[in-house]
Amino acid sequence: MALPWGVKVDVEPANAEEVDTFMNGIVDEDIEISDGRKVKVLKSGLKQKNDQNILIFRYQLQ
Repeated sequence: MALPWGVKVDVEPANAEEVDTFMNGIVDEDIEISDGRKVKVLKSGLKQKNDQNILIFRYQLQ
């Protein structure tokens, strides 16, 4: 099994709540990404720092 990867993505303030809700909804789910591989989202969280919203999530290739 592959090692988990971590990702940080800036999120526009107007979209922050919707993105956070969506990402939390797919935690522990196997999803297929655009190249056909399957990944499992291990955890997700939205951090607010200064005036920025940063989505941080971990996933693992299946």
